[in-house]
Amino acid sequence: MVRGENMNTWKEVMGIGNHFLNQQNWAEAERHFEEAIYMLEEILSKNPRCVASIQGWIGAHHNLAEMFQNVGKLEDAQRCLLIPHQSMLHVYNHNKDPDLQLIALSAIKITLTPLLKFASLYPPCESCLEQLELQAQLAYRDEPTYH
Repeated sequence: MVRGENMNTWKEVMGIGNHFLNQQNWAEAERHFEEAIYMLEEILSKNPRCVASIQGWIGAHHNLAEMFQNVGKLEDAQRCLLIPHQSMLHVYNHNKDPDLQLIALSAIKITLTPLLKFASLYPPCESCLEQLELQAQLAYRDEPTYH
């Protein structure tokens, strides 16, 4: 399939990727998740505030990370978790649009949990772990605490 020829939506492509992931057809799962990422990046290049597309883009990366983790490609899995996380950190830290910063902060909350879980299974260096913990504090600092 050539990119752009597919008439499916990114959600349909993700669903197909999930089907192949569940069937342990790794090559097809990878291909469909990468296609969904490409489709979502096209959407986000035109509308960077589309929350559903950001969430889908993050989800496609996380699904790809799960697939890589299942086949033992841990560096690739970590890379797929870091890409959306670092992208959202960049938007949060370098964009002056408060709406986009809020969207990025919400996205960071989505990207942190799988990264921290991955770090608990496959511990990174101490410095990287400290950075993740600091980012978690940043992401959740404004939320009320209930006792």
